[in-house]
Amino acid sequence: MRKKTKCALIVATALTLLGIIILTGVMSMLHWNLKGLSTEKFETNRYEITHAFHSVEIRTGYADVTLRPTLDEKPSVVCHEMQKVKHTVTVEEGVLVIEAEDTRRWYDHIGIHFDAPSVTVYLPQAALSALAVVGTTGNVTVEKELVLESIDVTLTTGSIRFYASATGDIKLSTTTGNLFVEDVRARNITLSATTGSAMLEDVVAKEALSVTLRTGDVRLDKVDGAELFFKTTTGNVRGSLFSPKTFTASQTTGKVQLPETTGGGKCEIVTTTGSIKIAIDCD
Repeated sequence: MRKKTKCALIVATALTLLGIIILTGVMSMLHWNLKGLSTEKFETNRYEITHAFHSVEIRTGYADVTLRPTLDEKPSVVCHEMQKVKHTVTVEEGVLVIEAEDTRRWYDHIGIHFDAPSVTVYLPQAALSALAVVGTTGNVTVEKELVLESIDVTLTTGSIRFYASATGDIKLSTTTGNLFVEDVRARNITLSATTGSAMLEDVVAKEALSVTLRTGDVRLDKVDGAELFFKTTTGNVRGSLFSPKTFTASQTTGKVQLPETTGGGKCEIVTTTGSIKIAIDCD
């Protein structure tokens, strides 16, 4: 091995070891908390809602959103947010509006981020008229015991976990992410995703239930509706329904296993590449 090559290897090894020692020292000082390495500063702000409202509208770019019932019937909003991407919380004509305000310059987007922004909304259990959430990147969770008239959640990248019911319609949509819906009742339920799976358990629509995916599986556990429609281009549709249906199925590649058609509402299942397997579970 040439002398210059050997010297270069020795220097590279020494610098690598020095870097490891420095990193270990820094992490020890931070008690191995990676958030301490973030170049963006975060803070937590709580907003008490003193004005009456009947609807909620949330427009956030890069935050996880959680809606849960409050124990003391006093609504509030807790935002864990970047100092330069804060949320405004206002009541406008009876609508609780939560919106992110991004004041960063282009160079503020360059850095190390180990923390994540979040918005938690504590709502009274009394029924509200409407909930609308629009997000770019982040997950949305709507917890049990919340009852609303209509619900519309639209995400670009993020999963939706939904456990609340509505007296009217529920619409959940994401471009990239999974849909988890459990113990839900509504008049109409519409779920859609471009890339992601849909998992439904104990979900009943009084009128129509529709699930449309491009790539992903549809998994059903005790699901029902007056009319059912399930479609995925690449993926399987499998699970159980509460009651008998009049089935129609269409697929190009994959197996089809359906109960006998014994009357009941219409159930249409479409997949291009994937299997279809449905059972009736009346218990």
